[in-house]
Amino acid sequence: MNELSLYLLKSAVGVIVFYAFYWFFLRQETFFLLNRFYLLFSLLASFILPLLNLSFGVAIKGDVATGLLAPLTITALAPETEYPSFNYGIYDLIAIVYWCVTGFFLVRVLWQLFGFAIQWHKFPRIARDRFTVVVTSTVKSPASFFSILFLSPEDLQSRHLDTIVSHENYHRSQYHSLDMLLVEILSAIQWFNPFVWLFKQALQAQHEYAVDRDMLQKGEDKFQYQSLLFEKGVGIKVSDLMSYFNNSLLKTRMKMMDKKQSKARAGLKYFLALPLLVLLTVGLFSEQPVFAQQQVVTDQIDEMPVYPGGDEALYKYIQKNIKYPKSARSQGVEGKVFISFVVDKTGKITDIQADEGKYKQNVLSEIVVVGFKNEKKGADKPASKDLEPIITEVKYVIGELAQFTPGRKDGKNVAVKMTIPVTFKLDYL
Repeated sequence: MNELSLYLLKSAVGVIVFYAFYWFFLRQETFFLLNRFYLLFSLLASFILPLLNLSFGVAIKGDVATGLLAPLTITALAPETEYPSFNYGIYDLIAIVYWCVTGFFLVRVLWQLFGFAIQWHKFPRIARDRFTVVVTSTVKSPASFFSILFLSPEDLQSRHLDTIVSHENYHRSQYHSLDMLLVEILSAIQWFNPFVWLFKQALQAQHEYAVDRDMLQKGEDKFQYQSLLFEKGVGIKVSDLMSYFNNSLLKTRMKMMDKKQSKARAGLKYFLALPLLVLLTVGLFSEQPVFAQQQVVTDQIDEMPVYPGGDEALYKYIQKNIKYPKSARSQGVEGKVFISFVVDKTGKITDIQADEGKYKQNVLSEIVVVGFKNEKKGADKPASKDLEPIITEVKYVIGELAQFTPGRKDGKNVAVKMTIPVTFKLDYL
């Protein structure tokens, strides 16, 4: 599993767990502001924490064996194979589909913002109560986006205009549009996860509950206000970024208006989210801890780790999958990196590291990756020192290796550290 897939999986699990906590413990409470902040914070945590690569383990130092592999030379992208290849694997196709759909949703957000700009310039505008009111027949139900209020000509003449403006003014003052813009972007990243859309609906609901309570506290007659909501229930929703005077949550909103204020002790539920956050951070969002071995393992071990199918299968996999990065070839990047990884007691590959300098420990025999660059004039230019594309390529290929049969010493499985010097060299034609 590559880094993107692992990140998306971790963040998806975080979204699911945090939403489940909201559903079972918080959604019936009338602490609307706290619910809003919980939803926003937990959603952001689900996306940000997996990026931090937190580690709570003890890194393996010198207590693992080192192993030797036979040398391997790979010729990557020879002149006769310089043409584009369309031999995509299943993971490549999945990645293409993911990015296409993600791009669609992001473009959709930009299109909605563009639509606001079009309406801004196309229809008449007036100023009212800190709003720029755009009078347009395209929005049948009053809606706002930050300080822009979209009203139909009928709404502008309505006897309920003050109530409508006051309602939308609360949305504006609480920056609800910023919430929805953020959630739309995050939903585009996690579009395959239905719980992220449930997060979006829950946040919209908390917005409306808070507005309804504010309106009633300001003295609005409950019956007349609810009647107005039903009257505007025929509104056509044209954008997910807008805060609407009315939406499809009418039935639930009516119940929340009649619901008694939650007791103060119910607020203790929110403190339960803290240990939940800690558990997710340690158990899910952090890197799996790598603990030092209890016994000291020397270089002399009885059995080296074995790749499925033996060395021939290992070399074949590396030869098939490692590529000379196109960006590195175009910039004339050459160099050597030392890639070390640990085959742990279970045979899994862990602790993949890269070192551009001289490696002091025993290392595996060198792998040479030869690429070709057709521009002769580039041969005399000094190569770039940026080896990051090369390091990324090698670490990715090593990380995709199948599970080894673990090394053994004295009849017990032991961790074995392997270090591979990889030289990327360009031949100019």
